[in-house]
Amino acid sequence: MHKASVAVVFGREHETRRISAPHLRLIQGGLANHKPEPDERQINSARDKTAEFKRWLALFFIEKGNYRITDKGYEELAPSIQTQEIKEAVARRVEEMIREGRAEELYQNGYVDRPDKFDWRSREVRVEVIQKLIEVLGKSPREIIGDDFNNNGLSGLLVGYYKSSPYEALFEAGLVTQADEAYMRSRRHKQ
Repeated sequence: MHKASVAVVFGREHETRRISAPHLRLIQGGLANHKPEPDERQINSARDKTAEFKRWLALFFIEKGNYRITDKGYEELAPSIQTQEIKEAVARRVEEMIREGRAEELYQNGYVDRPDKFDWRSREVRVEVIQKLIEVLGKSPREIIGDDFNNNGLSGLLVGYYKSSPYEALFEAGLVTQADEAYMRSRRHKQ
């Protein structure tokens, strides 16, 4: 623990005391020795991009008819129907609203949610989702790493179809070339 003399001024009186000051290094070294916290704007921006992409992903599958009706959806979209008829009535109403282009309304109101498991069998679906991820993140495809997929709800896609390789996913989507492979598989890229 450091001992230091610190001058303190109270009104007109001037007093000097020796105090124990474990934080004195910060005072003595100024801000030169202080490590700043990560820029909150950068953190919030990354969170916003992740939220934006996850919202887009949910709506993408909902519009394709791949969704899960929530309890709220059953309660509010078919309140006057008997229990055995509710599921069929709500399913018809949800399909009708999706055809009318109201998927976002269904999702925003909590009537439907993203499916528990995404269907990645279609190459077109995979490519569209990967391209949207790159667009939302605002990164060059060469800068994309596995965490970008994992943090945005696409770990199942990356593991299931591309052997955990961002390069393979981006290559299939036409966003990188074979010339990018050596760099993207290097340790330097993953840092």
